[in-house]
This record gives sequence, structure tokens and C-alpha cells, in this order.
Amino acid sequence: MDNDLQQKTAEMARMMNYKLHAESLNIPLLNEFNPIEPQNAQTILYAMHEKGFVQQLVSDGPLAQGETFEERVDLVVSNTIAFMKQNNYTSSGNGYFFVKDFSNGTFNFKIYAQDIVFGNKVVRMLNAFFLEPRFNDFYQASVSVAPLPYPTQVLKVGEFDVQNDVITRLILNMLEAMLENITYKN
Repeated sequence: MDNDLQQKTAEMARMMNYKLHAESLNIPLLNEFNPIEPQNAQTILYAMHEKGFVQQLVSDGPLAQGETFEERVDLVVSNTIAFMKQNNYTSSGNGYFFVKDFSNGTFNFKIYAQDIVFGNKVVRMLNAFFLEPRFNDFYQASVSVAPLPYPTQVLKVGEFDVQNDVITRLILNMLEAMLENITYKN
């Protein structure tokens, strides 16, 4: 078997393991969200609400030998910030920032807010990172709002104001409802 074919076979097996490992998890579908067939192997769940909200669960595979959960979170966040800057998806403010820790008793989550500004639109996405210890797999659960006109008075870009931002409060409630119900199947 030539080296190129070997690499492609190994990559295909790795991607199939993402879905296989995720089958051990019970991933709740939020009310009134409709699942859509994912476009890549790392996306375990992709669902949309008729009002444009999106729910996702993405696998980033197992941690590398010696890698910690915090190191993977830092890597994903820094890579995402670099991508956002490179593609001009940020305002002059803070486009990706830590919000809080959250636990459902089985899994511990780190929740981040991400504001994606593109042209005259903005999307607020909340991302929750967690580690599934049986396979040592790293996951990202997300809920986002449909693109809003930018600049906007509906939310404060670069700030997390759950008291005054109705959109932020709504998607945080959705994300926490999802996270509270992520469990093992057996």
C-alpha cells in the first residue's frame, strides 16, 4: 500500500471514530430544532430552528498524548481568534471570550462567547467545550443566533450581559438546556 493511500485510510478511520465514539453519548435535540445531515465527519449534531437559531455538537477527537483539556481549549480558542482576524470576522472589540464554567454532574464545560462580525451582520455564538473521559475525546457544543444587523442594539458585541441582552440570555438558556442533558446512553 503506498504512503498516500495509507494516510487517506488512516484519516478515514479517524473520522469514523468521531461518530462511533459519539454514539456512546445521549445528545439532546432542543425543542423545535430540526436536525440537518452534517456536512463533515466531525459534526455529530447540526440542527436549526425556524427562526434561524443553530445547535451543534462537533468532535475534535481525542487529546494528544500528554495534552491537557485546558491546552486543547486554549489551542481551539487561539486558532479561532486567528481565523476570525485573518478573515475580518471581528469588530475592534473582543470577539471570543470566556464566560463561565458549567457542570451537569457528569461533564464539566467551559463556556465561551463568540461574536462573528461580517459586513453589516453579527452572529452571537456560545460554545461549550468538554472532555469525554472514556475515549478522551474533546467536544464543542454550540448554540448561535441567526445573523443580526450590525451595528446592533439587541446585544453588546464583545460583552456578555445576560441581564440586559435578551438574545444572550435566550441562547445561554438553550445551551445550558442542551448541556444539562448530555449524558452517557448506558
